[in-house]
Amino acid sequence: MTTTVSRAAAGGGASAGTVVPVDIHELDATMRASWPPLHTVRIGGWQAGLSEGFTRRGNSVLPVGPVGHLGEAVDAVERLYARHGQPAVFHIGRDVAPPGLDAALADRGYVVRDPTQVLARAIETPPAGLGNVSLRGRPDAPWLDLWWAVDRGAGDAGRADPRRVIAERLLTGATARYASATDAAGTVAVGRAVTRGGTVGLSCLAVRPDARRRGHGQQVVLALLGDAAGRGASAAWLQVTERNTAAQELYAGLGFAPFADYRYRERATTAA
Repeated sequence: MTTTVSRAAAGGGASAGTVVPVDIHELDATMRASWPPLHTVRIGGWQAGLSEGFTRRGNSVLPVGPVGHLGEAVDAVERLYARHGQPAVFHIGRDVAPPGLDAALADRGYVVRDPTQVLARAIETPPAGLGNVSLRGRPDAPWLDLWWAVDRGAGDAGRADPRRVIAERLLTGATARYASATDAAGTVAVGRAVTRGGTVGLSCLAVRPDARRRGHGQQVVLALLGDAAGRGASAAWLQVTERNTAAQELYAGLGFAPFADYRYRERATTAA
């Protein structure tokens, strides 16, 4: 199934009313495949991800398949995550199954976390490659340093954070392309792309704080789109939290438009 977006053309993106060839009913599975958990436990048709607590994406249930008794399935999820010292978290997207799950979780006291928009655009004309952006099949040390510093707010001391090892395992769990833009001071912006079928998912866009609003992030995105188009992708998608208005503005200027949304439901914990 394809879906129409209505963003004015920008940077070779979708024009108003362009049909973007992304199957919205496969979107949740596609997003999970681009950031696969380190371990997955099946509970009926649900997929419970475990990644040692690093990110909700890597430590949440994708409930897109049938289960038996709903309450018993949720109980099983809660026991699983409790054994790992984590709260139970559910990814609530378009095709959540069963349809009453969100209301049932709310009744059990689960709270909403990280409301997120999925933006999409067609890649009708491959964007031109840009000279200061390099692409490789694995993230190098400068790529990881910048992404970790921006995403986690950590400086050089962040290299010793044990969570960084987990992050690197998650990043490289899917075949991906890693883009780095450079200036005279070194790596200035990075991004990641996973191509699956005819679509490419972008993630991990980070720009060095002292170099923002100079077009570096745009260059990385366009380089990744051009690379993906050369690999057969005809549409792109990405995720951005509702609170990240700066990123939303950047992506809108590159032709991305709202396509879907999701949020997490997390079991509330009681402070001692």
